[in-house]
Amino acid sequence: MTNKSRILAIKEKRSLWGDDGTAVYFLNYLRELKLRGIFVFAMVSEGDEKIIQEIKDLQIPYWEMPRVNISFKHPVNTLLRILSIRYNINKFIKKHSLNILEFHHAGLSHLKPFLCNISIIVNQSGALSREQILKQKMLLSKGNYLVRLRRKIRFKLDIADLMIVQGEDAKATTILQFDYKKDNFLVSPFGTTGDQLYSEYCNQEGPFKIIACGRFSVDKGMHDLVDIAKKLHSDYPGKFLIEHLGHVDKNNKEINTAYQNGKDFINFRGVVSDPVTYMNSAWALLNCSHREAAGLVNFEAKSASIPIFSWDVIGNREYITHDVNGYLFKQGSIDEMVKRLNVVSDNILLYHKLRKNSFKDYEVNFKFTKHIDRYEMAINKLL
Repeated sequence: MTNKSRILAIKEKRSLWGDDGTAVYFLNYLRELKLRGIFVFAMVSEGDEKIIQEIKDLQIPYWEMPRVNISFKHPVNTLLRILSIRYNINKFIKKHSLNILEFHHAGLSHLKPFLCNISIIVNQSGALSREQILKQKMLLSKGNYLVRLRRKIRFKLDIADLMIVQGEDAKATTILQFDYKKDNFLVSPFGTTGDQLYSEYCNQEGPFKIIACGRFSVDKGMHDLVDIAKKLHSDYPGKFLIEHLGHVDKNNKEINTAYQNGKDFINFRGVVSDPVTYMNSAWALLNCSHREAAGLVNFEAKSASIPIFSWDVIGNREYITHDVNGYLFKQGSIDEMVKRLNVVSDNILLYHKLRKNSFKDYEVNFKFTKHIDRYEMAINKLL
């Protein structure tokens, strides 16, 4: 990327706890651009304290923008807030001579100011199966007109000069879900940061610590995780230790019920600041998610030299090669997954083959700097 690139990067708060994948990516992105001497101005949501503190530590200029909830009960207030944010975006573009405007979520594209002569980048992070997309479209078609209008207002993806997605599944989702017609994709997995080294697994005798990461929710496979943990405990008592890293919303009745059912078999550590630190001492990653754009935890696991045991679903299937750096199973095949975990735990040579291949995949394909290298090449073509 040349020095003429001057970027305004916009991200809204996506979760209550501030550790979601888009937040991690956004901070890694800011950090890497700064290291490369590229000017970037950040806009983030008011009250997103964790990100704001990190941006301050990076000494990157920023502005806290009001959060926008498109409310049809108060349409005038909503419109005035959107126009105010657009005005400030335009002001910052002119003041800092910015030439790239980047939205770090597709649902922010309605904030593009009028008559804004600037290159637009949209990060589209989601991925769904064809069946999930068609079901969603059917529900939207039957739903309230205002729900459809809100979606139409927020997702104006046609403004993009460059659409960044993590993989082919995410690209296919964007085309089908949003009827996206342009062919301007940068398909580039975000990877993870750091200069990790390959390491041998020290604890060969067990218990074998298996990490599960991410929000404890239905889409992230919380029921599957509880069932797998119970079966491992039943079939191989004392041999495996399951740890969950991530937010558990105990105020949600279904999530709390699953948590109560699983806490005797799973060590819930909550949100941790550096999951790779925990993965470095782990035996494997268990990814029970029902869908991913790519799954940051997959890249983190590879950087920590551990294999991944996952459902063969959207996103995950692109980054795990069966019997090479992990295993893919038909979603819900709990008995098969549990048996394979046990087979690998009894075969040291197989396990270290998986471990070495997982780390090699990180080094060759999924270092964060490689994503930014691809990003630079794509941005240069816009200017």
